Amino acid sequence: MRQRPEFISLGVITKPHGIKGEVLVFPLTDDPDQFKKLKNLFISGIDGERELVTIERIRKKNSSLIIKFAGVNNRDQAEELIQSKIEKRLEDSEPLQPDEYYIFDLIGLNVLTETGENIGTVEDILTLPANDVYVVRKKSREVLIPAIKDVVKKIDLEEETIFIELIDGLI
Repeated sequence: MRQRPEFISLGVITKPHGIKGEVLVFPLTDDPDQFKKLKNLFISGIDGERELVTIERIRKKNSSLIIKFAGVNNRDQAEELIQSKIEKRLEDSEPLQPDEYYIFDLIGLNVLTETGENIGTVEDILTLPANDVYVVRKKSREVLIPAIKDVVKKIDLEEETIFIELIDGLI
């Protein structure tokens, strides 16, 4: 089994909000309410340095979040955080439900049909409104596999394999 990261990204700071040190955050998670459950998070700057931070306030604004971190008290300090990632330790995550996976667990998995035909390797995952789509590559060929129960039959992290059923028009 592959090594898992120690930290996972929850969002990216996109810009300051106002003059009192608040920042606008674009969530990278399908559950932005996680931010409210955690008082301590990490900010990982573009220089790679990680700093433990405490959330003072948080509120939603459209599809983004406005967060006030302790110690960030003005717009200048907030501007220094632009493009920083907000992270938490993986060990602080709630257990996933059955058939839920982290994207980093799926990237690099082999994709096979139920008959054993090798379709390729998961290179990326597109998060779309209807369902996720696995971007699978084999040499120069790219295949888009919808992550739906009719197609994805089994994900085996131990074997590093996703088993799919080919449906008409998929490939």
